[in-house]
Amino acid sequence: FEDLPFTANALQYCAHSDTTPQNIGYCGSGEADLEGNLDAFMEEFCESTCYKDSIDAVMEECCQKRCFISHTQPNEYVEYLFQTTEKLNLVVSARVATFRRKTFSMELVGEDKDSGTLQTDGNGWQTFEEQTWVVQSVEPGNHILRVTFIDGMTNLCSVSIRNSDSNPTSATGPTPTMLPAVD
Repeated sequence: FEDLPFTANALQYCAHSDTTPQNIGYCGSGEADLEGNLDAFMEEFCESTCYKDSIDAVMEECCQKRCFISHTQPNEYVEYLFQTTEKLNLVVSARVATFRRKTFSMELVGEDKDSGTLQTDGNGWQTFEEQTWVVQSVEPGNHILRVTFIDGMTNLCSVSIRNSDSNPTSATGPTPTMLPAVD
């Protein structure tokens, strides 16, 4: 379980639901292409409106990560673990990109707290934009954040969680240190 503020690369999930038998996409070293992982794509293989002079520029402007989750199908999901030490109001953010408007949701599993349906802007496959959800009165303890791709065909770059009372510039949190989940 990660402490707040917390930011995870999309591929640093602890659990997932992948409804397709094949793993579409390519993430370079093969780390995200292993059997049992959600489909992932490395940004250098993407044609992007923010494609610049080098792969480093692509990472920084588009997703800030080398790989992102892509080719999602309806109702697939990923989960991330975090912990709170006191009762807090949280800001939960997901950086998503879609070609057309699509819906997804975020929830704290088993806590009767969910974002309802969120809608992407639909500005392009690699035009990642932050969608946020403010969660009121989260009790201290361990929590599971689930991101569900309701319509599918949604790319996910990262998720961030922070105390809503903290400085908004800290929303990016620490550099992710967790390894991608591999079954």
